Amino acid sequence: MGGKLVRDKIPTVAPGAYVKCDGSERLEWLKKKLVEEALEFLIEPSVEELADVLEVVKALIDVFGDEVYKVAESKRKELGGFEECWIRVTP
Repeated sequence: MGGKLVRDKIPTVAPGAYVKCDGSERLEWLKKKLVEEALEFLIEPSVEELADVLEVVKALIDVFGDEVYKVAESKRKELGGFEECWIRVTP
């Protein structure tokens, strides 16, 4: 099926044909949407574009569950975050 994932209220405010995906398709649609929104952020870095990325990430966390937070914290404790902005230099 062609198309693109839209925010939940879009079908009520924008005319068009919409179908609701079933649960088994949700992850695939969210993966496509994450790429779309990340590319938009790369092209035009802004708070609005970053908010769109965040909304998709929140939906993905809903799919994978709260274990994501535990894994993220474990990785942060072991390897740190990205606050210091270290760059691995390649020859």
